[in-house]
Amino acid sequence: MSKDAIYSALGMSAAILREQIDFDSLFQNVLIAEVQKPIKHYAVLRRRIAILAGQWVIVKASVETRRLVYQMFDHLLNPEDTCNELIVRITAGKHFKHVASDFEFDADGFSPYAESVISRLMLLIETVEQTSTKMSLLDTISVLIERFDHRVIDMRIILMIQQH
Repeated sequence: MSKDAIYSALGMSAAILREQIDFDSLFQNVLIAEVQKPIKHYAVLRRRIAILAGQWVIVKASVETRRLVYQMFDHLLNPEDTCNELIVRITAGKHFKHVASDFEFDADGFSPYAESVISRLMLLIETVEQTSTKMSLLDTISVLIERFDHRVIDMRIILMIQQH
């Protein structure tokens, strides 16, 4: 797929092209639409877009775009969406770590998605078999919990984590 190659190149050159490309516009006008297409073979693009978002958010993204990125990752982690094959969900889970560990991570903006994302990551950990994949997903959860360290965490999230 040519889009996959283009998105791959964009991701790898994020630091170099940060001033030449309006990531906010690209994300809001192109990538969100791509992720929402209910086409089975778009799993490759969904995976690539998760990687691309993880690469660009740490380089350049507005607060509004970051909140859309949080929503997009929540969508990509949804196992009920048949286009989110296991590899899409694993990739989203692993690359959300970059988004969450970014200095400009907006915990307040992420709060509406926190319970869902953490729940879906925990479910994904139970689904995958390889220990290295489980550890990578746990690493993402660890970063998320660390980012909420100085905030009051909704007790439902704590209880949910304890149940798993």
